[in-house]
Amino acid sequence: MVIAAIVLVSLGSVGIAATSADEDRPLPGVGITRERFAAVFADSDVAVLSDIGGVVALESKDPEVEFERYVFTLPAGVQPSRLWQITIGYRMPADRGRFERAEAWVTERYGPPTQSTSREAEHGEPPFERRVWDSGVTVVTLAGCPDGETTDEASRMQITVVDRELQRLGLAQRRGRPKKA
Repeated sequence: MVIAAIVLVSLGSVGIAATSADEDRPLPGVGITRERFAAVFADSDVAVLSDIGGVVALESKDPEVEFERYVFTLPAGVQPSRLWQITIGYRMPADRGRFERAEAWVTERYGPPTQSTSREAEHGEPPFERRVWDSGVTVVTLAGCPDGETTDEASRMQITVVDRELQRLGLAQRRGRPKKA
C-alpha cells in the first residue's frame, strides 16, 4: 500500500517509525530520545530545513509531503530530550485520494477513529475534514481540506502524532524559558 510507505517515510525517512522508547506507547517514534533521533538521521540524505529550540524540520523523501516537523522536550537534569510531536505537512493543494489513503492507513493500524468531523463548503469556506485516533496517552490527527479547494496554509492537510504526557512536559518547559530580547 502506497500510503503505508508514505507514512512510514514521513514518520522517519530512514526508519524512525520502527523505533520506540517505550513499548507501551502505541505510536511509533514518539518518546524516542533526541540522541536516538539524531543517530537515525545521521547517515541519511534528508535535508534539515531548521533545527531551533527543540524543533526540527526536515524535507521529506515523499513527493506528496512538503515537510516533517519533530518537537522535543528540553533536557532536564539527567532526563534526556524526548520526541513528543510529529507533524507531516502535505503539499498543497490537498487531494481527496491522498486524504482517503492516509485515513485508511491510520485506520488499518489503529482501528476506527475515535472522532470524525466533516464540514461542508459554505459561506466561501472550503470543506474541511478531521479524524482523530485517541488512545488516552497518544493522539493521531488527520485534518485538512481534502478536495483541493484552498491554498490557505491553515487548511493544509497534515497528520499530527502527539504523546500527551511528553506534550505536557514540553509545553511547561517552553512556558518557563526566558523570552528572547
